[in-house]
Amino acid sequence: MLIVIALCLASGLVSSAVVCATPWVKRPVSPTVRLSLSLAAANTVFSISLAVATTVNSYLPSVYNVHVGMCVKLTVEAIRMGSILVQISHLLVVALNHYMGTLRPLHYAATMTPSTLRIILVVLWVVPMTGMFLVFASVPDQGFLSPRCNRNDFYINGITFRIVWTVIFFGPTLFISVVYCHIFHLLKHRALTLVSAEQRNQLRRNIKTVRTTALIVGTFLIGWGPAVIKFVLLCDHCPLKPSQFTFTSLFAMGATVNIIYCLKVFTDTFIYAVQLREVRKALLQMWGRVWGRGGSDGERKWREQCTVRSMSRYSHTGSTRLSLHSPGLNSYSTPSSPWSSGKVELEVSVYGNHHHIKDDHHYHKDDPLKLKTLVEETQLDRTDDDLPDRL
Repeated sequence: MLIVIALCLASGLVSSAVVCATPWVKRPVSPTVRLSLSLAAANTVFSISLAVATTVNSYLPSVYNVHVGMCVKLTVEAIRMGSILVQISHLLVVALNHYMGTLRPLHYAATMTPSTLRIILVVLWVVPMTGMFLVFASVPDQGFLSPRCNRNDFYINGITFRIVWTVIFFGPTLFISVVYCHIFHLLKHRALTLVSAEQRNQLRRNIKTVRTTALIVGTFLIGWGPAVIKFVLLCDHCPLKPSQFTFTSLFAMGATVNIIYCLKVFTDTFIYAVQLREVRKALLQMWGRVWGRGGSDGERKWREQCTVRSMSRYSHTGSTRLSLHSPGLNSYSTPSSPWSSGKVELEVSVYGNHHHIKDDHHYHKDDPLKLKTLVEETQLDRTDDDLPDRL
């Protein structure tokens, strides 16, 4: 039992690290990343509420013979089940967000504005949490309406509540799966019509983002599926009665389900940290700021570790036309006449926003990057750029 509580608290702390890295996420934050951070917060709330529920429902009564009031237990249960609904609603909105961006990319920015996203996030949190408290307070002489909250048969043994909860879980999950299958079909069909490298790179980034969210949906289904099946099948009015099992079997099933919960939260956190580039960079920057020497040194170390990359991984191709009078042309050596045949050595200072060079040093964006090349031409013709400026 202590193992389950400790695992829940550990998963909550790990998930909260993603939430705490929010100030370090690069602005502007995309809707997908913002929704993912809010989903990580829902995972944190669930892990903490599960740890508290296990403590007050099982650990304190069995070990210390301490009994907590039923109203407190019912409140914790409402928060726990409300956080599950928050997760379901988040995954549903993320799926619709990806579908909208894939189906109508030109209208996406005008539709999913920051103000609209803030309203959506408020609804995703307020409606499920308030709804669970209303459910526990809407049955006459049950839940919060009973004396000291002692009567909870509709929830503990009622089959109707369990069937409704199962439909609420598997209905959106099935819909989300269908949406992602359609998204992958659209992206695969669109890949056949793309011709430019930039469009293909953008398509690969979109596919990676969709796959990341699909992984989160998969962990959600694996983490919650067994628990929901157990919830709808095992009760006094369900097909399987608790009296048919020993106490050890019931305890083992409950512990297994709770451990799967916590592992699901752990897995989601690592998916965020590994698959979402913005979240990964924010976590590393937060880590460097917290554990670095004096803050600025920590950030410098983080930059040295995270921005130094191989050119084979981060490569940008472009074309630049330089005249012989270009200010970027620092020096050149040539035969007696620059328009005669021969070899010309050019040294060019390039200024850019990002330099991803595999080296032991870090280049700032304002530092020039000197490039040298040896050009051999048989005939160099004058161009309009080489002629003197005319007023």
